[in-house]
Amino acid sequence: VEIRLGQDAVKHAEVVDVSVSVFETRRDEPLAQSLQSVELRNLSSVVADDALRSVQALPGVTASDDFYASFSLRGWGFEKTGLYIDGVLISSPFHTIRGINDGYSLTILNNDMIDEVTLLNGGAPAAFGDRVGGTLRIETREGGRDRAAVRASLGAAGASFVAEGPIGSPNTSWLLGARKSFLDYVVQALDDQPSFVVGYHDVQAKLSHRFGAGSLSLFLLAGDSTYKDEEPGQQRNDVARASADT
Repeated sequence: VEIRLGQDAVKHAEVVDVSVSVFETRRDEPLAQSLQSVELRNLSSVVADDALRSVQALPGVTASDDFYASFSLRGWGFEKTGLYIDGVLISSPFHTIRGINDGYSLTILNNDMIDEVTLLNGGAPAAFGDRVGGTLRIETREGGRDRAAVRASLGAAGASFVAEGPIGSPNTSWLLGARKSFLDYVVQALDDQPSFVVGYHDVQAKLSHRFGAGSLSLFLLAGDSTYKDEEPGQQRNDVARASADT
Protein backbone atom coordinates (compact mmCIF):
# COMPACT_ATOMS: atom_id res chain seq x y z
CA VAL A 1 0.00 0.00 0.00
CA GLU A 2 1.47 3.32 -1.12
CA ILE A 3 0.17 6.50 0.52
CA ARG A 4 1.31 9.81 -0.94
CA LEU A 5 1.34 12.78 1.41
CA GLY A 6 1.58 16.35 0.20
CA GLN A 7 0.26 19.86 0.67
CA ASP A 8 -3.31 20.21 -0.57
CA ALA A 9 -2.65 23.76 -1.76
CA VAL A 10 0.07 22.78 -4.24
CA LYS A 11 -1.15 23.58 -7.73
CA HIS A 12 0.13 23.67 -11.29
CA ALA A 13 0.48 27.14 -12.78
CA GLU A 14 1.29 28.30 -16.29
CA VAL A 15 2.64 31.82 -16.70
CA VAL A 16 3.46 33.58 -19.96
CA ASP A 17 4.88 37.10 -19.74
CA VAL A 18 4.67 39.21 -22.90
CA SER A 19 5.88 42.83 -22.77
CA VAL A 20 4.37 44.88 -25.59
CA SER A 21 4.30 48.40 -24.19
CA VAL A 22 6.05 50.62 -21.67
CA PHE A 23 2.62 51.58 -20.30
CA GLU A 24 2.08 48.29 -18.53
CA THR A 25 -0.52 48.85 -15.76
CA ARG A 26 -0.05 45.59 -13.82
CA ARG A 27 3.58 46.20 -12.91
CA ASP A 28 3.88 46.23 -9.12
CA GLU A 29 6.05 48.58 -7.15
CA PRO A 30 9.22 47.39 -5.35
CA LEU A 31 7.42 47.52 -1.98
CA ALA A 32 4.73 45.03 -3.04
CA GLN A 33 4.15 42.22 -0.52
CA SER A 34 2.45 39.03 -1.69
CA LEU A 35 0.91 36.11 0.19
CA GLN A 36 0.29 32.78 -1.52
CA SER A 37 -2.49 30.32 -0.71
CA VAL A 38 -0.41 28.33 1.78
CA GLU A 39 0.70 31.49 3.61
CA LEU A 40 -2.86 32.76 3.78
CA ARG A 41 -3.94 29.57 5.50
CA ASN A 42 -1.08 29.67 8.00
CA LEU A 43 -1.52 33.35 8.89
CA SER A 44 -5.31 33.40 9.11
CA SER A 45 -7.02 33.38 12.48
CA VAL A 46 -7.80 30.10 14.21
CA VAL A 47 -11.46 30.97 14.64
CA ALA A 48 -12.05 32.90 11.41
CA ASP A 49 -10.88 31.73 7.99
CA ASP A 50 -10.26 35.24 6.70
CA ALA A 51 -7.74 36.40 4.11
CA LEU A 52 -7.70 39.98 5.40
CA ARG A 53 -6.69 38.82 8.85
CA SER A 54 -3.63 37.26 7.20
CA VAL A 55 -2.75 40.66 5.70
CA GLN A 56 -2.75 42.11 9.23
CA ALA A 57 0.53 40.26 9.87
CA LEU A 58 2.39 42.19 7.14
CA PRO A 59 4.73 45.10 7.97
CA GLY A 60 3.07 48.50 8.06
CA VAL A 61 -0.38 47.03 8.76
CA THR A 62 -2.13 47.64 12.08
CA ALA A 63 -5.41 46.15 13.28
CA SER A 64 -7.24 48.16 15.93
CA ASP A 65 -9.66 45.40 16.95
CA ASP A 66 -9.35 41.60 16.82
CA PHE A 67 -13.04 41.28 15.97
CA TYR A 68 -12.78 43.28 12.74
CA ALA A 69 -11.15 42.28 9.45
CA SER A 70 -10.42 45.89 8.46
CA PHE A 71 -7.02 47.44 9.16
CA SER A 72 -5.02 50.63 8.78
CA LEU A 73 -2.02 50.87 6.46
CA ARG A 74 0.75 53.31 7.31
CA GLY A 75 -1.70 55.49 9.24
CA TRP A 76 -4.41 55.44 6.56
CA GLY A 77 -7.83 54.10 7.51
CA PHE A 78 -9.32 51.14 5.69
CA GLU A 79 -11.69 53.40 3.74
CA LYS A 80 -8.60 54.96 2.11
CA THR A 81 -7.26 51.57 1.00
CA GLY A 82 -8.43 50.22 -2.34
CA LEU A 83 -9.61 46.60 -2.19
CA TYR A 84 -9.60 44.93 -5.61
CA ILE A 85 -10.93 41.45 -6.36
CA ASP A 86 -9.73 40.26 -9.79
CA GLY A 87 -9.03 43.87 -10.75
CA VAL A 88 -12.47 45.19 -9.71
CA LEU A 89 -12.69 47.82 -6.95
CA ILE A 90 -14.91 46.55 -4.12
CA SER A 91 -16.32 48.76 -1.36
CA SER A 92 -17.00 46.40 1.58
CA PRO A 93 -17.36 42.65 0.95
CA PHE A 94 -17.83 41.88 4.65
CA HIS A 95 -20.08 40.02 7.02
CA THR A 96 -20.89 42.76 9.51
CA ILE A 97 -23.69 44.32 11.55
CA ARG A 98 -23.61 48.09 11.84
CA GLY A 99 -25.01 50.14 14.68
CA ILE A 100 -23.93 47.87 17.55
CA ASN A 101 -21.12 48.17 20.08
CA ASP A 102 -20.07 44.51 20.16
CA GLY A 103 -19.67 44.27 16.39
CA TYR A 104 -17.52 42.22 14.06
CA SER A 105 -16.58 41.92 10.41
CA LEU A 106 -15.48 38.95 8.32
CA THR A 107 -14.49 38.88 4.66
CA ILE A 108 -16.92 37.08 2.33
CA LEU A 109 -14.12 35.09 0.70
CA ASN A 110 -13.14 31.48 1.11
CA ASN A 111 -9.36 31.16 1.46
CA ASP A 112 -9.40 28.05 -0.72
CA MET A 113 -10.61 30.16 -3.65
CA ILE A 114 -7.83 32.76 -3.38
CA ASP A 115 -4.69 32.38 -5.46
CA GLU A 116 -2.70 35.38 -4.25
CA VAL A 117 -3.04 38.52 -2.15
CA THR A 118 -0.75 41.48 -2.91
CA LEU A 119 -0.45 44.59 -0.74
CA LEU A 120 0.94 47.79 -2.26
CA ASN A 121 1.97 50.26 0.43
CA GLY A 122 1.93 53.26 -1.89
CA GLY A 123 2.60 54.50 -5.39
CA ALA A 124 0.28 51.96 -7.02
CA PRO A 125 0.08 51.67 -10.83
CA ALA A 126 -2.51 53.71 -12.71
CA ALA A 127 -5.00 50.83 -12.75
CA PHE A 128 -5.18 50.95 -8.94
CA GLY A 129 -5.09 54.71 -8.38
CA ASP A 130 -8.64 55.25 -7.12
CA ARG A 131 -7.60 55.49 -3.45
CA VAL A 132 -5.19 57.84 -1.70
CA GLY A 133 -3.91 55.10 0.63
CA GLY A 134 -2.53 51.69 -0.23
CA THR A 135 -3.87 49.00 -2.51
CA LEU A 136 -4.86 45.44 -1.63
CA ARG A 137 -5.23 43.17 -4.64
CA ILE A 138 -6.91 39.76 -4.29
CA GLU A 139 -6.65 37.33 -7.19
CA THR A 140 -9.01 34.35 -7.19
CA ARG A 141 -7.84 31.15 -8.78
CA GLU A 142 -9.46 29.27 -11.64
CA GLY A 143 -11.07 25.88 -11.27
CA GLY A 144 -9.22 22.68 -12.14
CA ARG A 145 -9.26 21.81 -15.83
CA ASP A 146 -8.23 18.16 -15.55
CA ARG A 147 -11.02 16.58 -13.50
CA ALA A 148 -13.70 17.43 -10.97
CA ALA A 149 -12.69 17.61 -7.30
CA VAL A 150 -14.39 18.38 -4.00
CA ARG A 151 -12.69 19.38 -0.75
CA ALA A 152 -14.35 20.05 2.61
CA SER A 153 -12.87 21.34 5.85
CA LEU A 154 -14.07 21.72 9.42
CA GLY A 155 -12.76 24.55 11.59
CA ALA A 156 -13.23 25.91 15.07
CA ALA A 157 -16.10 28.18 14.03
CA GLY A 158 -17.63 26.60 10.93
CA ALA A 159 -17.42 24.34 7.92
CA SER A 160 -16.46 25.10 4.33
CA PHE A 161 -16.21 23.27 1.04
CA VAL A 162 -14.80 23.90 -2.43
CA ALA A 163 -15.73 22.10 -5.65
CA GLU A 164 -14.13 22.58 -9.07
CA GLY A 165 -13.79 21.00 -12.47
CA PRO A 166 -13.92 21.49 -16.24
CA ILE A 167 -16.99 22.15 -18.37
CA GLY A 168 -16.90 20.48 -21.75
CA SER A 169 -13.52 21.45 -23.18
CA PRO A 170 -10.40 21.99 -21.04
CA ASN A 171 -10.62 25.71 -21.84
CA THR A 172 -13.62 26.22 -19.56
CA SER A 173 -13.67 25.58 -15.81
CA TRP A 174 -15.90 26.26 -12.83
CA LEU A 175 -15.18 26.86 -9.17
CA LEU A 176 -17.69 26.87 -6.30
CA GLY A 177 -17.12 27.54 -2.61
CA ALA A 178 -19.34 27.98 0.45
CA ARG A 179 -18.99 28.48 4.20
CA LYS A 180 -21.38 28.09 7.14
CA SER A 181 -20.68 29.00 10.75
CA PHE A 182 -21.92 26.91 13.63
CA LEU A 183 -20.36 28.94 16.44
CA ASP A 184 -23.78 30.43 17.19
CA TYR A 185 -25.19 26.95 17.90
CA VAL A 186 -22.24 26.15 20.17
CA VAL A 187 -22.62 29.40 22.14
CA GLN A 188 -26.34 28.87 22.66
CA ALA A 189 -25.75 25.27 23.75
CA LEU A 190 -23.12 26.26 26.33
CA ASP A 191 -24.89 29.33 27.71
CA ASP A 192 -28.62 29.65 28.32
CA GLN A 193 -28.47 33.44 28.12
CA PRO A 194 -25.44 34.47 26.05
CA SER A 195 -24.58 38.16 25.78
CA PHE A 196 -24.78 38.08 21.98
CA VAL A 197 -24.76 35.46 19.21
CA VAL A 198 -23.49 35.95 15.65
CA GLY A 199 -23.69 33.72 12.60
CA TYR A 200 -22.95 33.85 8.89
CA HIS A 201 -23.03 31.91 5.65
CA ASP A 202 -21.71 32.76 2.19
CA VAL A 203 -21.18 31.32 -1.27
CA GLN A 204 -18.71 32.16 -4.07
CA ALA A 205 -18.69 31.00 -7.69
CA LYS A 206 -16.35 31.56 -10.62
CA LEU A 207 -16.63 30.60 -14.28
CA SER A 208 -13.52 30.93 -16.47
CA HIS A 209 -12.93 30.46 -20.19
CA ARG A 210 -9.75 30.75 -22.20
CA PHE A 211 -9.73 31.67 -25.88
CA GLY A 212 -6.41 32.12 -27.62
CA ALA A 213 -4.20 34.53 -25.69
CA GLY A 214 -7.12 35.99 -23.71
CA SER A 215 -9.50 34.81 -21.04
CA LEU A 216 -12.95 35.66 -19.70
CA SER A 217 -14.09 35.09 -16.12
CA LEU A 218 -17.25 35.71 -14.10
CA PHE A 219 -17.00 35.86 -10.31
CA LEU A 220 -19.97 36.10 -7.95
CA LEU A 221 -20.16 36.23 -4.17
CA ALA A 222 -23.05 36.52 -1.75
CA GLY A 223 -23.36 36.28 2.02
CA ASP A 224 -25.64 36.81 4.97
CA SER A 225 -24.80 37.57 8.60
CA THR A 226 -27.08 37.55 11.64
CA TYR A 227 -26.87 39.06 15.12
CA LYS A 228 -28.95 38.40 18.22
CA ASP A 229 -28.70 40.09 21.61
CA GLU A 230 -31.11 39.07 24.37
CA GLU A 231 -29.66 40.85 27.39
CA PRO A 232 -32.28 41.96 29.91
CA GLY A 233 -32.92 45.67 30.35
CA GLN A 234 -32.22 46.71 26.78
CA GLN A 235 -33.01 50.28 25.84
CA ARG A 236 -35.58 51.17 23.21
CA ASN A 237 -32.96 52.05 20.57
CA ASP A 238 -30.68 49.05 21.18
CA VAL A 239 -30.28 46.50 18.40
CA ALA A 240 -31.68 43.14 19.53
CA ARG A 241 -31.85 41.25 16.23
CA ALA A 242 -30.30 42.14 12.89
CA SER A 243 -29.52 40.58 9.54
CA ALA A 244 -27.32 41.95 6.76
CA ASP A 245 -27.02 40.68 3.18
CA THR A 246 -24.17 41.36 0.77
